[in-house]
Amino acid sequence: MNIQNIDLFEMHEPLTGSFPFAALTAVLPNDISSVSIHWQDTMEILLIREGTGRVSIDLEKISVKKGDICLVLPGQLHSIDADSNSSLKISMIQFPLSLLSGSTDNDDAFAFLEPLSNGEQVIPWLITPEDGWYNEFRQCFEEMFQLQTFYSAAYPLGIKSCLFRLFYLLFYNEPSVKPKSRPQKSVVKTKQIIRYITDHYSEPLSTEQMAKVCEFSESHFIKFFKSTIGITFTECLNSYRLSQASRLLLADTDEPIMDIARKCGFNSIPHFNRVFKKKYGITPSVLRGTKSSPETADPSLS
Repeated sequence: MNIQNIDLFEMHEPLTGSFPFAALTAVLPNDISSVSIHWQDTMEILLIREGTGRVSIDLEKISVKKGDICLVLPGQLHSIDADSNSSLKISMIQFPLSLLSGSTDNDDAFAFLEPLSNGEQVIPWLITPEDGWYNEFRQCFEEMFQLQTFYSAAYPLGIKSCLFRLFYLLFYNEPSVKPKSRPQKSVVKTKQIIRYITDHYSEPLSTEQMAKVCEFSESHFIKFFKSTIGITFTECLNSYRLSQASRLLLADTDEPIMDIARKCGFNSIPHFNRVFKKKYGITPSVLRGTKSSPETADPSLS
């Protein structure tokens, strides 16, 4: 299935498998419309292969261009967007820091990596071709993609050796772009909002209610949400509800569309049909009939 959108808050699930490492390449907005604000317990390293755009890390917006490398620590809020009238080709690796360290203070890797896991230490968020050690860092990154292509029994050893080299370069060298201290209060509040939406999206939610959850005034919450997430609370809530509804419609179930709509927080079926078609270009019943992703279904069928 061709992925066309990574919905709000949907990328903080853990990697699974005996060797938790993933590598992929995508083009925004061709393959993925955007990567909305989210976090996960793994680390990500992003290479901008083509184009220009913006990467937000812990609410700090970073302009990126071809060749730039971004590093996202576990638990950091981040999002990715291409610039207007531009595409952004990104390669990404994702892995838990536990892949490289043991669980005791006597482990050499543990001593370096544990402070990154718990937020006690930061590393450069941006590595550019102007950094003297950039070429060596990128060579390690590219080698991991080659190992994915030409898989062998020694694959885990190859990946780990590259990752150890990357972290050596990070700790040994001085970056040209230093990260700012994490805006901890704003990050904590943003995560609180995201958790509340994902836990309660099926219930009636209002800006007044969310303001009370955050201990904000309603006007401050509205302003904070728009500046942090980039869209209004209502737009965000509808988008998340629709993404959950589309998954249920594509599931192997005969559950009535009305019940799915209500389960996802829509009490009005006409309203549900209207906002669903506005986002995906087809009606819920047409999507269910195609059993394909909302973005690959044929809008002419509606």
